[in-house]
Amino acid sequence: ADLILTATREHRQQVLESVPAAMNRTFLITEFAALLQTLDLHPGADRAAWLDAIKTAATQRARVVPTDVPDPYRQGRAAYDEMAATMIPALDRIVERAGSVVVEGVVQPG
Repeated sequence: ADLILTATREHRQQVLESVPAAMNRTFLITEFAALLQTLDLHPGADRAAWLDAIKTAATQRARVVPTDVPDPYRQGRAAYDEMAATMIPALDRIVERAGSVVVEGVVQPG
């Protein structure tokens, strides 16, 4: 995979224990979204531009503080709301940088 996104630092660590060479393409969802925003990267729909953005993001990791997406498993509605409040804005930022929009849950070209 060109890009691996995980919900938590623990998940990222599990990926890296299995595939150490994936370090420069494995990010927390929130971390990658923050890097795209902080570095003002807009790779659009071009794969080469995404590869460049991923490479740039990997070299600039220290510029953001990664935040785990809370795990709502076996918890009440509030935990699911907290998870959504963390994950959905991050995913929206990533999709936006791809030049796409989400309409009623379906990703469409922007």
